[in-house]
Amino acid sequence: GHDAGWDQARVDVGLYVRGDPRTFEEVLLAAMAQAPEIRRAWGERLIEKGRWKEAASVFDELIEPASTDALTCMQAAILYAYNDDLDRFHQHSRNALGFFVDTNDPVAAERIAKGCLSVPPLETNSQLATELANKALTLDPNYSWAQLAKAMAEYRSGNEQAAIEWAEKCIANSSDLPEWHLDFVPRRNALAVGVLAMAKARSGDRDAARERSAEFSTMLMKLSPFHTGRDIGEDWHDWLLCDMFLREIRQFQIVAEN
Repeated sequence: GHDAGWDQARVDVGLYVRGDPRTFEEVLLAAMAQAPEIRRAWGERLIEKGRWKEAASVFDELIEPASTDALTCMQAAILYAYNDDLDRFHQHSRNALGFFVDTNDPVAAERIAKGCLSVPPLETNSQLATELANKALTLDPNYSWAQLAKAMAEYRSGNEQAAIEWAEKCIANSSDLPEWHLDFVPRRNALAVGVLAMAKARSGDRDAARERSAEFSTMLMKLSPFHTGRDIGEDWHDWLLCDMFLREIRQFQIVAEN
């Protein structure tokens, strides 16, 4: 099975290291050609080290064999956007949106929409991402992450008031929070507050925008690995997205730097 293959891959790498004078990274890159499942682990390792552009190159290879994996496709989109590789971001968004257009999985629909809306998309991609966000909500109206994707879609489409309403619904939503999932609430809410800050600023409500921006900054100082020094963890894509929202908020010049 998958786990057995992964264990074997790990043993093989260990054997190479003991008898090979090359660096660990050289050995691991060579092993990736023999055991493709190692690629994701290597990509995650690069992300832990903040080597974003190298990690993006690994995801270039991951998104083809994992084209049905919405998580990987979302992560690749966010990583390309974070690197300001907008040509790659737009191309990947177009491919992912086309592949998932007929999905009936609300999680897949929400993830692809969120990834493709992480920075301002091309108009055609924005329309398709909005359709996927709407589909996620149709399939599961109480799915809070879908409400966040809908808020992002409305904001990217220039519908600030609708973006505000959906972000607030997301924050207030506790219907999809099983006990073992409670750890995602602060992260989800931080993203929603980021959308609120941007939407308030663009709507002209600068006082409310300043208040929400200050709240967002405070949340990130307490939660984000970029500020706390904690390991970036498996939810790194959301922390990159938070950091991109912070960049956008700063462009409005509504909150003082920390």
